[in-house]
Amino acid sequence: MFTRLVDDNATAASAEICCLNDVNDLLERDERGTVQPTDTSMHSPITGQMALSASSTPLIQNFLDAVRDRKIDRSQVFLAQLGQQAVKDAALVPWHRYFEGILANERDHDLAAAERIFLELLDETASVELELQGRLCLALAVTYRRQNRLEECVAICQRSLPIYTALDDVVGEAKALKQIVIAYVTGFDQAIFGVDVLPAAVELCQRALALLSAAPATNEIQWLKGTLWNEIGALHRVRQEWELAVEAYQHYRDIHLASGYRFGAGLAEGNLGEIYLKQGEHSWAAARDSFTIALESAREFSDRGHELEALANLAYLEQQQGCFEDAMERYRQAIALIGTLRAGVSSETARTGFFATVTETFANAVLTAQAASQVDLAFAWCEQARARSFLDLLASGTDDIYRLAADTLSTSQVQTALATTNVLLAYFTTGLRETVETRGRKRYDRHRFPPAKTLLFAVTGKSIEVFDIDLSPNDVLP
Repeated sequence: MFTRLVDDNATAASAEICCLNDVNDLLERDERGTVQPTDTSMHSPITGQMALSASSTPLIQNFLDAVRDRKIDRSQVFLAQLGQQAVKDAALVPWHRYFEGILANERDHDLAAAERIFLELLDETASVELELQGRLCLALAVTYRRQNRLEECVAICQRSLPIYTALDDVVGEAKALKQIVIAYVTGFDQAIFGVDVLPAAVELCQRALALLSAAPATNEIQWLKGTLWNEIGALHRVRQEWELAVEAYQHYRDIHLASGYRFGAGLAEGNLGEIYLKQGEHSWAAARDSFTIALESAREFSDRGHELEALANLAYLEQQQGCFEDAMERYRQAIALIGTLRAGVSSETARTGFFATVTETFANAVLTAQAASQVDLAFAWCEQARARSFLDLLASGTDDIYRLAADTLSTSQVQTALATTNVLLAYFTTGLRETVETRGRKRYDRHRFPPAKTLLFAVTGKSIEVFDIDLSPNDVLP
């Protein structure tokens, strides 16, 4: 999965998992390893509305800085203090609520709660100043995109553009354009959008960079330019222009390193690693180095979503290299993270897409265990994946069921439950393409997409065997 983009997996629409780098678009602030002085003004004279009190402005900025630097405990303290001030100053009430939505996204990974908060505030435009309306639109766009609701992401970004124009806020406008680009490229990967969005995405990147060219070269502007280069890299990637993609991602990384954006540089390394992997065995050492840096960065900044991505990438690379023991250990760690990232999306469509990466992780884990002749482990992972899918189907919009852990019997428990004359047969398919490739798109490699296989497990009270029955699940589709 390319950072800021969804997994190019045709099985389902997939969305990236809780990308904490998006906090900078949510807050319209840059992300850094250290706090830097920033403009604390919360009011634009263009809005014609009352400015926030001097005592409240530093508190709001303190909250923004704390969330930006992933200091969630501190941000909660500032939020509580802001809530106390909001009792006396009604102008602070929507800001306090907005920040609750930010924490729902970044602390709780509860996209549904964040979405409700942002929508409620946008419905109260009479009491919400124009600057906050722009921020809310962008926060909602990121929340939609994380759930893979791409058309809604584009629509809310387009709604924000006149607001940013009225505010003469080129940074906000450029960020909104960037979110549209991400949605377009993501949607193209999944055949949601056609090839016509690619030139449109290029034009939007150029438009955003042009807006920023006349702006002061602040840390925030440099960060935003870097992320735009990330999207340019993604556009080269979907065209299989690997060398150009590497150049763009290196540009993205170098801008962030020069400005001290360690987290952004880590994300760039993850993207570079995926391109190196696609270039073949001669680049696999470089891929490992990049994936390792990405993993260290994700852990440093407590980003579980990108930690899962980095683990899955390293496991997949080791799987391709035949280092099955190392790969299985990475998959164990990745699967352990999955349970902590499930809750918090707000629709069945979003849920289907949001966890396509999870589907691939389980599929590749099962295939790795099979290749390593670890049949017990392959069966256990197979049943864990099946249990999760079953619960998701039962949920049908019911959060209580959706949030249940996918606990399963161990292989030995299954064998103990079988009568001596019984045989349990269970099949497991991988590489199923549910989305037909259309819209005149040429085929390109899908990152981490498993091969099309059907495995048949035969379990008795004393033994377990697995057979590759040489049947592609795509050949039996209606």
